[in-house]
This record gives sequence, C-alpha cells and structure tokens, in this order.
Amino acid sequence: MLVHLHQSMRLVWLRLLSMIMVVMVAGAFGLIRNSDDAKAVGEAIVTVNPASGQSSLHVKVDPSRGGIVTFSGYIAMTEAFSPDSQFIIVNLHADVEGWEVTTIPVLTLTASYTQLSFTVSVRVPSGYKTSGMDATKVMTITGTWEYQPESRSGNVQPLEVFVFIDQYYEYSIKCDRSFVQTSPGGEFDIDLEISNDGNGDDKISINIDRRDRLERNGWAFVLDTTKFVLPYQQTIKVPVHVVTPREWDGWRNDIIVIQFDLTSEQAFNSNSVAEPASYSIFVLQRGVSVPGFEPFLFLLAVLISSLFAFSGRRR
Repeated sequence: MLVHLHQSMRLVWLRLLSMIMVVMVAGAFGLIRNSDDAKAVGEAIVTVNPASGQSSLHVKVDPSRGGIVTFSGYIAMTEAFSPDSQFIIVNLHADVEGWEVTTIPVLTLTASYTQLSFTVSVRVPSGYKTSGMDATKVMTITGTWEYQPESRSGNVQPLEVFVFIDQYYEYSIKCDRSFVQTSPGGEFDIDLEISNDGNGDDKISINIDRRDRLERNGWAFVLDTTKFVLPYQQTIKVPVHVVTPREWDGWRNDIIVIQFDLTSEQAFNSNSVAEPASYSIFVLQRGVSVPGFEPFLFLLAVLISSLFAFSGRRR
C-alpha cells in the first residue's frame, strides 16, 4: 500500500511539472510574438506632402536681383507610433540643380503630433533663360527619419515639385549715329542696334513716332522689317533709309527729331508688362530748298563765279 501511495504522489508531481513547463513555453512564445508585433508597428512611414495650392510653383524674376519663391509643405506619419519610442527625428533636404535652397529645420514627430509643417525657399538667378525646357525646374525634397531613443531609422517618401520661371521682357535700342546733317531733299542711312535683355525669346515691333505726320510733311522711311523674333540675349541690326522732304522753302536750318520705339508683341499677347524702349535721331536740314530750280541755281552760281574771276583778271 505504501508503494502504491508513493507511485501516486510521483505521478501528481510529474503532471504538475508538465503543466509548469507548458505555461513557461506558452509565455515565452507570447513574449516573442508581442516583441515582433511591437517592431512591426514601429516601422514608420513618413511622407512629404505639398500644402494646398503648392503642387507647382511660379516665380517672377527681377532683371538685376533674380527671384525667390517659397514652398510650403508638411510631413506626416501614416503608421502607428512605436510603443518603444518617445519621438521621431526627421531631417529633410531640398535640392534644385544649380540653384540656392534654404535649409529646412529638423522636425520632431510624437504620438500626439504626427503631422508638422515646414517651408523652404529657392533663389532663381537673374537672367535665367525661360525659353523651351529651361523654363521648368524640378525641386526634389528627400530626407530620413530616426526613432529616439531607439536606433531604428529609414528614408522618408520623397516629393517632386515643378518650378516654373515667369518671363520678363526687357530690350534696348541704340545707333551708331545720333546726329545727322543733310541738305533739304538729302538722304542718309542708319543702323539701329536692338538687343534682347530679357530672360527669354521675344517678338519685337519697331515703330517711328509720329510717322504719319512726318510722311505728310515729305519725309520717307524704308525699313527692312518692323516685326521680328529676337532670341534670348541676342542682338540684331535693322538698317533704316531716310529721305528728307524737298519743298519750296528757301533757306532752311531746321532740326527734326526722329524717334524709334520698341514694343514687345509677345508681352502684349500674354497680358504681361513690358516697358517700351526708344531712341532718337536729330536731323539738321541746312541749305536752300527750291525744287525744280536746282539746275538754274547751279548755272547761276557758275556764271557769278566766272564773272568774279573775269573781273579779277581785268584788274
């Protein structure tokens, strides 16, 4: 009987020991599963997003100072916050090839603040060409995130923003001659030198101020062209032939101002602002104007000269 009791007690202890081992193993597996779940939850997904109306940018450029445009955006974490962490450090960097970009301050996300705003400014150089593909640049915003106090880290999902450079219109005109002296009915030629000082190709129109009035008074102007396309930072010469009026005026000693005006048809068609440019030529008409009597006056002058010469020889 004692033997039977001993065997029963041994069986009870074995069963109790087995139950303890099962509980320990189950607990161990549970801890591992919970640890894996915590790590899975803690894998952050941080995105960079544009603020409202900031999916693309337009920048106006000053001819001497360039231009500055500011982008507004925000970062957001789209996954549950890791229970083993207190906050996430986010470092962002913006890049536009060849241009200066401001530094974005370090951003800190927490379980309570999973979305934060930021701004970054881009400086466009003066005179940057806006024709063709050069009119558009891409700003890329990248970055990294890092858990604290943990050591896990990763990359944020990047963002690309198109930057469009608005065109400004600026041009200049000059000439190798600003003063011309001629007799009534005389003719002369000038070359106007026209330059495109804006930041893109332009369509230019050249006009003569008060041209109708001058032509009614006997002036005539011949230009090879009055409208032309002037490429970016290019200069062309426009020849002008001028014929002065021939009227019965007797002795003339007058100065007439001829003003050439430039305007941008491209700026007008795009409802943009463009300051006109002009250049003035001063024409002095000096001499006798008796149309039809020039041969007679010439013969009279020859006769008078001959008489004076003959008279001098007789003395």
